[in-house]
Amino acid sequence: MSVTRFRGDTKGFSVTIRDSKKNPIDVTGCSLKISVSAIENPIDETEAAYVLELDGAIATPSTDGKFEFTFTDSDVDFVGDYFYDAQFTDAIGKTATLDKSTWTMEQDITK
Repeated sequence: MSVTRFRGDTKGFSVTIRDSKKNPIDVTGCSLKISVSAIENPIDETEAAYVLELDGAIATPSTDGKFEFTFTDSDVDFVGDYFYDAQFTDAIGKTATLDKSTWTMEQDITK
């Protein structure tokens, strides 16, 4: 799913991890990371050109499957068209990319 945000907007968002039947899963011991890069398919970490990396915080209760993402002022102080992916790591260390798409930061008017 493509994401569009405005430069300077620090309001966070949440993501709920669900099983194949659309039920929230228990995310105890799991993690969810979103990486935003200027390069769509970087070969390695040095080429990635990350402009933003966010680690989700598990919301309470963890059985709701929800991760919360928050932004600082410096996290949202850029404008342009980028790419992102969201990687989920389960409690036993297995990683899956849940989403990959575009991330656009538009210039705001109010400063």
